[in-house]
Amino acid sequence: TLRKQTENAYSKILLERRQYYQGKATAAVYAEEPFPFKVRDKDDLKLYLDVDEKLKKLSLKREYYDMMLRYTEEILKQISNRTYQIKNAIEWRRFTSGYG
Repeated sequence: TLRKQTENAYSKILLERRQYYQGKATAAVYAEEPFPFKVRDKDDLKLYLDVDEKLKKLSLKREYYDMMLRYTEEILKQISNRTYQIKNAIEWRRFTSGYG
């Protein structure tokens, strides 16, 4: 599914960005996108990862898919409840008309 693909891409990019910020990425990566520091502290690494644009983009995409999934589930619940609502409305009409 799209959400699972996004989750896998996020995990892959997270690993790449961790290596990038810790100074463990290949020289080609630093030639393309220079980063003059080596982040060794876990708290600092978390700060850099939290503001990383590549990770933010995938995180937003993942949140979008989660939101769409919840929305679709709510629609399906409403549709399945609709049969009970219609049945109850018919029974109420029968009751108020004296047929019940």
